[in-house]
Amino acid sequence: MKAIENQSCLWLPVPASSRVNPLLQDTDSPGRSGFTREEAGTGNGDVRLCPRHLTRTPMAYKPSPAQPPSALLRQVRPLRLLLNQAERLEHLQRLLESQLQPAAREHCHVASWRDGTLLLVVTDGHWATRLRYQQKRLLAALQAMEAFGNLRRILYKVQPPLVPAKRGGHAAELSNSAAESLRDTAEGITDPKLRAALERLAAHAQGKP
Repeated sequence: MKAIENQSCLWLPVPASSRVNPLLQDTDSPGRSGFTREEAGTGNGDVRLCPRHLTRTPMAYKPSPAQPPSALLRQVRPLRLLLNQAERLEHLQRLLESQLQPAAREHCHVASWRDGTLLLVVTDGHWATRLRYQQKRLLAALQAMEAFGNLRRILYKVQPPLVPAKRGGHAAELSNSAAESLRDTAEGITDPKLRAALERLAAHAQGKP
């Protein structure tokens, strides 16, 4: 009896007198050998023995269910840290604005707060000069707050706002599914201004497919 190897499988001719051979029986049940048996289809009783791992059916891939962006931001560690940092700056910004004149609030933003130093980004030199004149009052007012308890100095950095270039053509439309995602994200935002901005953006999709 001569065996023929073919791509990790073994073709084994079986004489008519030994059609029933325990080695060649179906071995898919537990406790049997590590081979499976396939008929050759030649009509002469030949069979093919293959290792089990070559004949197993691959497991179907099941994708993870879709999740809202706010949930994904809180699950992935780097994104979660980034989100926490953004929320911390939002909180500090609200405290700062409570001590600024209404006209100055949109021109002054918290850039960083560490080691007793508060860095503020100001839109132009005019507002930077006005804020420097009020620095003693602002420093004392912020030091009275728990979040700025160890505040020692305030630095100002002039940085003009970036104005996006105007583009011609039609404005991009927002689908209902994208609007729903924006509304879900807005629910997890604590800053009222940012939350209101997302809700206004989502409102543009009303009546669109």
